[in-house]
Amino acid sequence: MKPFEVLTAGIEAYQRKDYTEAERLLSQAIVLYGSDEGGKRTANIYLGRLYKATSHEKRAIECFERGLPYPASFKGLISIYRELGKQSKKDGNYRQALAYFNRMLGLSKIWHHIYGQKKTGIDGQEVDKATVFLQSLEETYGTIYVHDIKSSGPVPDDVLLSATDYKILHELQIRVDQAS
Repeated sequence: MKPFEVLTAGIEAYQRKDYTEAERLLSQAIVLYGSDEGGKRTANIYLGRLYKATSHEKRAIECFERGLPYPASFKGLISIYRELGKQSKKDGNYRQALAYFNRMLGLSKIWHHIYGQKKTGIDGQEVDKATVFLQSLEETYGTIYVHDIKSSGPVPDDVLLSATDYKILHELQIRVDQAS
C-alpha cells in the first residue's frame, strides 16, 4: 500500500474507534512517508487524537508536537494543556497548573505571530513560515514554550484562548507569586 492509502485507512480506523488498528496504521504511515513532512504531520495529529481519546496525554502531546505547525496540532495541544491545567488546579498543584496554562499561552503567541487572527484557511506558505519559526525557537531556547503570562502578557484579540483561560491564568500566577 502507498503511504496515503495507509494514512487514509488509519484515519478511517480512528473514526470507527478501532484504536488498536488505527495506531498500527498511523504509525506505519509515518514510516512510509519518510521525508514527506506533511503526511507524517497528519498521521501524528490523528495519533495525538487517538492517545488523547484513550487518556495517554503524554503520548498525545508528543504526537501533536510532531504535527506542528499544522493548526490541528496547536488546537490539540491547547486542549490537552487546558485539561491538565484544570486538573492540576483542582488537585491544588497551582505551580503545575500555571505551567500548563503558560504552555497554552505560548502556543497562542506562536499562532498569532504566524497565522494572525485566522482560525481556518491556513495556506502552505504560512505553514512553511511557521516551520522555520518553530525551528528557530527550538534552536535558540531548546523548546517552543518560551512565553509566560508574567513576562509576555496576553495575546490581544486571542482566537485560541478564551477569557476564562486568561482569568484562570492570572489567578494561578497570583497564587504562585503569593506562595513564593
